[in-house]
Amino acid sequence: MFGLPRTTGRHEVLFHASLVKATSDARAGAVIRRWLAGGCSRCIADCVTETEAFASPKKHVYLNGRVTSSVNTKGPSEMTIDEYRAHVQMLLDRMRVNAAAGNEYAAHYTNALTPKFMLRTPADNKMRQYDGDYMNDPEEGRYLVDVMIAAAQSCTHQHKGAFVERLAKLRDARLLYSAYRKATFLSCWTITQIKPGAEDSCDSLNHWRFYGDDGKGSCLMVPLANLLPVFPGQLFHVTYGTESRGGGAAGPNRPIRLLKEGLTARLSRLRRSYGNAMLDLEEVIQATHPLLFLFKSSEYAAEREVRSIVHKDDYATASGVLFDDRDPKRAYIDGNAGLVSNNSILYFGPKADQRHAIEVMGLAANSGVALRVFVSSMPYR
Repeated sequence: MFGLPRTTGRHEVLFHASLVKATSDARAGAVIRRWLAGGCSRCIADCVTETEAFASPKKHVYLNGRVTSSVNTKGPSEMTIDEYRAHVQMLLDRMRVNAAAGNEYAAHYTNALTPKFMLRTPADNKMRQYDGDYMNDPEEGRYLVDVMIAAAQSCTHQHKGAFVERLAKLRDARLLYSAYRKATFLSCWTITQIKPGAEDSCDSLNHWRFYGDDGKGSCLMVPLANLLPVFPGQLFHVTYGTESRGGGAAGPNRPIRLLKEGLTARLSRLRRSYGNAMLDLEEVIQATHPLLFLFKSSEYAAEREVRSIVHKDDYATASGVLFDDRDPKRAYIDGNAGLVSNNSILYFGPKADQRHAIEVMGLAANSGVALRVFVSSMPYR
């Protein structure tokens, strides 16, 4: 005998597939009809026959060892734009940094002058988050579009070829703001674990080469727990690679896989006419934008990066956007004050002038910040 526990809201029907040999099984159909006759008119309207209840993908039924039918709950193949936005928010919540271990530090490589600017006054002790269009990797922001293109190719919509063409144009856009009509500001940090007694040798040679002014710059390491209030709710783990397969037991829950599944579901359900479908596609593009800088090439996986991410509708001062003194000026927004905190560590690069370290230690002492300062001893050519 198979059970039919009635629940409020989702109206789930659970039973064993071993007792359901085919969708037309008379016994199963009779029991379902008796259960539906208990008073759920919505379910009766949705499940006219037992064949529909078992076979229709719209009824969310799976014949896989144990069958679950959520009769009046929309499945992935029926994802609306609001449901897709909620799907994106779910991914953001999963990738958001909410806690940190005691030995976890966030490292940011920059030029040698930045720490001195931060420690001049308490009000200056904050991180500038620059517009994403200034990133030194020209593929930044484009990896996500690769996932969108793959989802468009996998969807069942009759105009999926046009979707791919539109997304390819999006990928080639030189200015991300013109493509999305939103600006994204971010700062980039590498997670590292520092053991007691090893504070003087936790810098990275590759990071000095790529991000530390060719070894002449500095590296600020802040306890990750101290970084959370500086970027409240704005700190996210980066996902590496655009391949949705693999991942072992955790594979089904990988953000890249969940994103592609949600995109494919939504794109398959866009309105059917060409004009309406393309309008709906633009809605999907805008809804996906919050994830733009949270996917990178698998080549960077060793960086274990977290990023502070803030989105703005425009570059106006009223939106909190400022411009620095360079020519051309660069747009940025400020994080909260208090970035360089007690127990922070500061390295100067293997090619940096060690006199920077002495000056910074004086500034830190005057500011009351217990900052440990080292000059990297890494061999650097």
